[in-house]
Amino acid sequence: MSFCAGHVIKPFAMKEMNAYYTLLDSPIEPIALLSSRGLLSHLLFLQSEEILFTQVMDRMKKISGAFPVRDDHPFTKWQTLLNRYFSGEPVIFDEPIGLSGTDLRKKIWDTMTRIPYGTTQSYQDVANRLGMKKSARVIGGACGTNPIPIIIPCHRVVYKNGALGGYRCGIEIKKRLIAMEKGSST
Repeated sequence: MSFCAGHVIKPFAMKEMNAYYTLLDSPIEPIALLSSRGLLSHLLFLQSEEILFTQVMDRMKKISGAFPVRDDHPFTKWQTLLNRYFSGEPVIFDEPIGLSGTDLRKKIWDTMTRIPYGTTQSYQDVANRLGMKKSARVIGGACGTNPIPIIIPCHRVVYKNGALGGYRCGIEIKKRLIAMEKGSST
């Protein structure tokens, strides 16, 4: 078990998965939250990640033998935290999460959770904080595979020159999240 800026990341055995999902409206676009064994495992922007949502649902079905069940109850606290976040309030996402990924990716994601609300850091800054001076691309790779954007705020990671770089959910969503956190609108 490792700790991630207030999160307890618990590894889970895929064969024992009870999978659930819910849908949440946001000012950016609708979001799907998925959980495995009671732990948040995915946050997907539905319109821009519809194909990924289908792939995750299919993968969870293969692992557990059944598609995730729609149930809002397991996500009540997450919905409250995300609603506060989308209303412009800095939020500490401290509910337990369950992540699949290499130890290095988990370490990178943990470092990203320490980027303060309303600020950005470069891929190189994150690499430097990890003692990985020449690994900005590795940081970018971890951003691209982050299963719970916003919770792990990879949208706060930009190029050294301030350009936004890429974003798995789409550059427009990244722009809107950064602008929202800085208190401006796009």
